Formats: sequence, structure tokens, C-alpha cells
Amino acid sequence: VSSFLQACEGDAVTKLTNEKIPYFNAPIYLQNKTQIGKVDEIFGPINEA
Repeated sequence: VSSFLQACEGDAVTKLTNEKIPYFNAPIYLQNKTQIGKVDEIFGPINEA
């Protein structure tokens, strides 16, 4: 769904790799289904995936 870009003030900044945009507070999982966080903010143009 996304790839890690960098850490910023204790948060992970990722780039969307899928056309579907996640909703706010959606859980974020690793490939092994371990929940590691939630979507806090979405920024940037929605047509640039």
C-alpha cells in the first residue's frame, strides 16, 4: 500500500503505492499482519499515487 520514506518527529512518512487512498485513523499493518500504527494525516495531491 505504501513505502517508507523517512521518520519525522517520531512518525513514519510514507508514499502511497496504491491507487486507493486510505481513510483517516485506518490501521497500518506489516506484511505479517502485525498492526504498527494508524493513518494520521494525508497530504499531497490525491491524483499522484
